[in-house]
Amino acid sequence: MYRPRVLYFSPRCRLCRYKVEDGDDAVVVSVDNYRTASFTYRYGTSHVDRKWGRTIQCCSAISGDMSRHEPAIGCHIKCLAFLTKLEPSLEFRSGMPLWLYTELMDKKSKPSGIDLTDASMKRNLERLYDVRQPARASIHPFSVKGLLHSTGIFRSIFTGRIQAVRSPVHRLYTTSIYWYEPPVSEDERRLRVSTDMLCDLLRNTIGRDGKLPTEIWRMIAAYLSREYAITSLWTTPYRGESTVVLSEDIWATHVWVDGVAYVSSLSHDPSPDAKHIFEPGPKRENLSFYIMEDHLGIRQVHISSTPPAVYNSSDRSVWWRVHPVEDMDDQFVFSSDGIKLQQLTMPSPERDIKLRHIPTNCSWSEPLPRSELTVLSLMRLNSRLGVPRFLPFTINEADCTGYTACWIAPKNSKRGAGLLHLHAHKPREDQSFYQKTANRGGDLVWTYMPMKSGERVDQVWTRHGNYSFDVTLALKTSMGRILAAGPFKTVDFTDSSSPWTCIAQLSTTGPDRLWLDCPHGNGQPFVCIAGPMRSKFPTKPLPVHTMAASPFAHLASFHSSASLEDVKEIVVSRLETSSRKWISGMLFRYENGDATAVGDFRLDAGGQHIRVVKSSGLYLGMTKSASRIYWD
Repeated sequence: MYRPRVLYFSPRCRLCRYKVEDGDDAVVVSVDNYRTASFTYRYGTSHVDRKWGRTIQCCSAISGDMSRHEPAIGCHIKCLAFLTKLEPSLEFRSGMPLWLYTELMDKKSKPSGIDLTDASMKRNLERLYDVRQPARASIHPFSVKGLLHSTGIFRSIFTGRIQAVRSPVHRLYTTSIYWYEPPVSEDERRLRVSTDMLCDLLRNTIGRDGKLPTEIWRMIAAYLSREYAITSLWTTPYRGESTVVLSEDIWATHVWVDGVAYVSSLSHDPSPDAKHIFEPGPKRENLSFYIMEDHLGIRQVHISSTPPAVYNSSDRSVWWRVHPVEDMDDQFVFSSDGIKLQQLTMPSPERDIKLRHIPTNCSWSEPLPRSELTVLSLMRLNSRLGVPRFLPFTINEADCTGYTACWIAPKNSKRGAGLLHLHAHKPREDQSFYQKTANRGGDLVWTYMPMKSGERVDQVWTRHGNYSFDVTLALKTSMGRILAAGPFKTVDFTDSSSPWTCIAQLSTTGPDRLWLDCPHGNGQPFVCIAGPMRSKFPTKPLPVHTMAASPFAHLASFHSSASLEDVKEIVVSRLETSSRKWISGMLFRYENGDATAVGDFRLDAGGQHIRVVKSSGLYLGMTKSASRIYWD
C-alpha cells in the first residue's frame, strides 16, 4: 500500500517570511487553498493531520530527503487569518475532497504532492540541479508535474492554475522561498528596516497631529511587522520571466523588498524607472554575466569581460554567480518568481569544451574572472542538496606555520558528520576559532599538521566514501612529505571504492586559494571543495596514511602515530569539561626541527611542555569512565 511522503515544515513562514519559533501556532496550506488543522511548532516533533492522512515533520531549514520527504507551505496561523482579511473571498478548506482522493486511488496515482507540496519547489530544484530548461513562473507547480503525464483529471485544474500563480496569494508562496537560510543578522536588519518604514508611514498618515511620540509609533509598527510584510508583497505587481540578447542595449527595473532592491525585469525597452546596464560595443569577446544574489533572488546583473568591483568582500549577505557567454547571438532567459528574477538559464552549455567544465551552479563570495574559473576543479563531498556557496581559503602564505582540519564525528549515525573546518596557522594568531567552530551535538576531532620553515603545499588530494563523514584530506608538500588527516577506513570506505582525487595543483610562486563550501556556519560539514589545477597532470605516487590500518576495531575511524626517536620536546594538549580533564593529543618536536601531532591536538590547549632528556620510553596513565578511556 502506498504511503504519502512526510511533509517537512521549515521554520520560516511563507506569508510574512519571519521565523516560526518554538511554541508558535502554525498551519500547512496548499496551492488549492486547502489547509491542515493548526498545531504548535516544536523543533523535532511530528504532527499527524487525520483529515489529510499526512505526517508533518517540524525540522530545520536544511532538512529534508527528496526521496522520502516533500516541503510544505507552512505559515503562522495568525498570518493566515490576516490573509483572509485582505482577501475576504479567499477561503481555506480543511480535508481532502472525496472525489479527488477516490479518483487518485482508482488510478493508483500517488496523492503525494498534489495538495500540500511547495508551489515553487520546481524552481528550487532547477537551482539545485542546474536544470537547463527555462523556469517559468506561469508553468504548473511542481506538485502536479508528474501526474499530468499519467492522468487527465487535472487538466481543468491546471488550466486555471496558470492564471492562479499570477494572483497575489500564490505570489506570496512563490516569492517567499529562501534557497538558503540567511544569517540571523538579516532577520534583525529586516525587522529594523520594516519597523522604521511602517513607523514613518503611520506617523505621516494618522499621526500628523503629533499627539503620540515616535516611540509609541515604533512599538505599534513592530507589533504589525508581520502584517506589513504580507501587504507589501500583496500590492506588488506581477512580473514574469525576462529574455534578452547581447546585440542590443539592456535596461533593468527593480523592486524593493524589505529595504533591498531586487531586479524585477530585464528588457531592451527603456522606461523612466529603468537603469541602463549594458551597451553592446565593438569588442564583445570573453563576456560573462556576473549576478549578485541573496537568499531571495537576484539583486544586480553585470555584463562585462572583467568582474565588477566588490564593495565589501566580507559581506556574507550576498553571493555571486558567474556565467561565461559563449555565443553572442544566443537568447538568455531569466526566470521569475512573479515579482523578482531568480536565475539565469544559459543556452547550449555543451558546445564549447573550454566552458563545459566551468562550475556555474555555484555561488562565490566574490565575482571570479573567467581565467580563474577555467582552472578550478570541484569535488562534491556528499550528496546533500543545496547550491554550494564558496568562501576563499588562502594557502601557502609566507608566515604559515601549519594547518588544522576539524571533523565533526557522529554520535549515532554517519549522516550529518564530516569535514567541518580548515584553518591556516600563523604566529601570534587569535585562537578563538576553536571555540567559534559550530558544534551540532557531535564530537569534534581536531587534526594539526605542522609545516617546516619554507615548506609549501604543492597538491591537495581528497577521497570520500558513502557518507559525508568518510572524507580524508592529504597535503603533498614541496619537501616530499604527505600529511594525511581524516578517517582512515570504515565499512563503506575502502581503497577500491574510494580512490584518491587531486583537487588542487597549487601555484609554486606565491599564495594560492582553495574554495570551501560554507554551510559550516550553521554547524554543517563542507559539501564541496574547489581548487585550482595549475598543471594538467598531478604528480604521483598517490597519498597514503602515515601508518597502516589500526589493529583496534574501536579506532577504525581516526588514528595517528609518531616516532619516539630523537624526540626533543612533547607538548601536551589537555581538554576539560565541567566534570573532568583529559589529554586529547600530543605534539612531538624532534632534534632535526621536525614536528608531528597525534590525537586530537589543539594549540589553544597545548599548555604543558615536557623536555625529553635520555628517556627510556613514554609512559601514559589512563582512567576509565562509564563511556570512554581517558589519557591522564
